[in-house]
Amino acid sequence: MILQKFFRGLIFFFLRIFTKFKLWRIKPQIIGITGSYAKTSTREALALILASKFKIKKNQESFNTEYGICLDLLNIDNTGKICGKHSIRAWLKILIKGFINALFSKEKYDKLILEIGIDKPKDIDLILKVIKPNIQIITGITLNHVEFGFESEADIWNEKKKLLYALNQNGTAVLNADDKYVSTAIKDLKCKIINFGENNKNADLQAKLLSNTVDGLEIEFEHQGKKAIGKFAILGSHHSTVLLAAISGALALNFSLEEAIKILENFQLPEHRMTKIEGINKCIMLDSTYNASPKTLTAALDLLLSLSANRKLAVLGCMNELGDFSKRKHIQVGKCAADSADLLIAVGDEADFYIQGWKEKCEKQYFSFADSQMAAQFLKDFVKEGDLLLIKGSRGIEMERIVATLNVKHEA
Repeated sequence: MILQKFFRGLIFFFLRIFTKFKLWRIKPQIIGITGSYAKTSTREALALILASKFKIKKNQESFNTEYGICLDLLNIDNTGKICGKHSIRAWLKILIKGFINALFSKEKYDKLILEIGIDKPKDIDLILKVIKPNIQIITGITLNHVEFGFESEADIWNEKKKLLYALNQNGTAVLNADDKYVSTAIKDLKCKIINFGENNKNADLQAKLLSNTVDGLEIEFEHQGKKAIGKFAILGSHHSTVLLAAISGALALNFSLEEAIKILENFQLPEHRMTKIEGINKCIMLDSTYNASPKTLTAALDLLLSLSANRKLAVLGCMNELGDFSKRKHIQVGKCAADSADLLIAVGDEADFYIQGWKEKCEKQYFSFADSQMAAQFLKDFVKEGDLLLIKGSRGIEMERIVATLNVKHEA
């Protein structure tokens, strides 16, 4: 076991060297995207804009750690072999593949867009051994990963902000001016700064919500005195953060406001990130099953509140990785659900805390299930025409199984 750990560490040491050498050969401009939410959606939105002018590369979903970035950039699409309990021989094959790719790959790209994630303290230190972004976007900070060493939002911010202070004077920081943590960096950094926000009149890029319906958003943006309106087939005003961050990133690369907005009007959110789906018995599902945190769940419930339906169902899976904050946060979300929904379906080990908050605010009906499969089977016979279901929860709860069961295409 000790020998395997040693060789695994040695393999990754060389993979870091190979990755840095490959980037030295290609010399792309590196755009990093991090934050506690909206990283993947921002990566996809920015990639759509930049692809209109540049040859781009973006890392794959979940390849956002130090190891993942190395594997992805060296085109080694097999994390299981390198991270699992496999032979030294198998690791050496991966090392040879990385070496060959670093030296002889004919890949060329102008812009490298990297989603950067963390699980525990000092992860950013490891990532900075591999890449140094020229442009760094931070979407915002909220509570997650508590069970892996972060005790507060401030701890998460202290880790992620290392990416900002790694920027040189020619770099650019793209920051959420509405976020109480991220905004503190605006006056401290020596590099160029572009900040964005809906609630900050001093932000470089501002947004004003004009319309928020089940068909999408209409938003007016303002930058340096110029205004432009965009219509987006995106559900939920909280996704304006994605649009603001992507447009700000494009502005940093000399796109005009009008150019960026026009391209983004064709943008669609990645799968399971607030997608409208027709369900059985003519119900409508809002599929936001990719993940959940207190902030994103509250925002989703605000969307549910703003929409019209015969009956609104909040189908909520538990929020993982909240540590000692878990009970309190689930109760808070349960109270929010009581204001937004007519009925609560709570799923998972901590479903009772959702229900506790729900019962403190209302006397409306609720149901609790140990897992998403049980909830799916119940809802299959329970939903009816005119129902609007918000379905959301942490990835480990597998709330997407409910969407699959109720999807009218699945039934066919």
